[in-house]
Amino acid sequence: DWLLAKFWFRNADAQVSQLVTHLAQSHLILEPFAVGMFRSLSLAHPIHKLMKENLKSIIAIDTLGREVLISPGGSADISLTVGHGSNGIIETLTKAYQNYSYKGMNYKNDL
Repeated sequence: DWLLAKFWFRNADAQVSQLVTHLAQSHLILEPFAVGMFRSLSLAHPIHKLMKENLKSIIAIDTLGREVLISPGGSADISLTVGHGSNGIIETLTKAYQNYSYKGMNYKNDL
């Protein structure tokens, strides 16, 4: 029983890690900043020069991820326990963003 509980916990932890920590807080949160940078800053702006290599493919990767991974019938929907035809992936991402704020992005406070 204890071994089975550890398996289920690690499975749930891995799914939250992939959906919340990786997808939501690494990829999806950067997309508005990338769009804003490419729309608003000139090519000569120092921040544009600094960030363009890091953000040049984030919009394409996020779009592909939404279409292939987390859409109904997508690979994450099929392979993750949270998915399987339910709204579990969307509900998990919604819960991740409910308490998310710009002030929460202060990494110095998280150390």
